[in-house]
Amino acid sequence: MEERLFSHSSSRKPDLIKRFVRAIFILVLLLWKGTCGFVISTDSTYGRWPGGDVYYAIPQNEYNLIELNVIREAMLQIQADSGNCVRFREVSLPAPPGIYFVVITRTGGLSGPNSLTCYSFPGIISGQYGRGQYMAMQPGINGCLGNRRQAMRILASLLGLRSEHNKPNRDTFLLVNTNNINPVGMLNQVFNTYDRNKVIFDQDNFDFNSITLLDPFTFTSNGNPTITAKGGFNIQNVGRLSVTDCTAIKVMYQCPSVQCADLYGNSAFPVFTLGPPAPTIAPTVAGTTTTTPVLRPDFKK
Repeated sequence: MEERLFSHSSSRKPDLIKRFVRAIFILVLLLWKGTCGFVISTDSTYGRWPGGDVYYAIPQNEYNLIELNVIREAMLQIQADSGNCVRFREVSLPAPPGIYFVVITRTGGLSGPNSLTCYSFPGIISGQYGRGQYMAMQPGINGCLGNRRQAMRILASLLGLRSEHNKPNRDTFLLVNTNNINPVGMLNQVFNTYDRNKVIFDQDNFDFNSITLLDPFTFTSNGNPTITAKGGFNIQNVGRLSVTDCTAIKVMYQCPSVQCADLYGNSAFPVFTLGPPAPTIAPTVAGTTTTTPVLRPDFKK
């Protein structure tokens, strides 16, 4: 899947306090799921970005100006639509010591096999403190830089939201047109459904406006849509968080004061000022480097 899973052996076990906090968090999500259509992972391998701050680094000369603008506009839009519940903060490489961070490249790494599509781990890797993790953002028919909406979708995965088109109850609401899917989409298992034991979701709801929904023409082999909505609905997203997307972020990152309005419903969508990206944070110690490599996926689900 575009949302990669991480296999990394570690002897460090979550302590009792962390287990308790996570149990309370999952309980809150279970109480919410009856009224919201979002889908969130319960896999303890991944977590939320501390304080809602997502530190990211983009190597020099990795993208052209147009591609960089798409990435940064997508970050600003998520930040604005979530009422600043989450914030993307750029850092330079080598990253400052002792922070969680993600390195964004075209192929998801600086060495090793290249990814043929965009991918992100579904949240922060719990064991990556000070090491970082990779994600891939690239242009093209199998990519996510064609527009702001596509970039927002993969960044939402980085925050921990899971894709609507992979929900275990997906087939009730979507038709997957397998004859239209190209080899890259099939190889990366982009249209597989999640293990229902590792996600929280409402089996009676589906958000056709979710930013997490795949663009119907991504991974197409013949110009025809790879997914089609059932029941007379349309897949509609103009590059903004839906009310369920915003609510998921609000719940995950504990922002009770954020008011999530529905761009696609009857209520007016709140207007937020899109300021400049957060300033680049230089390393606090000159010449400091991470002592272990940035984490990249070992396998695909």
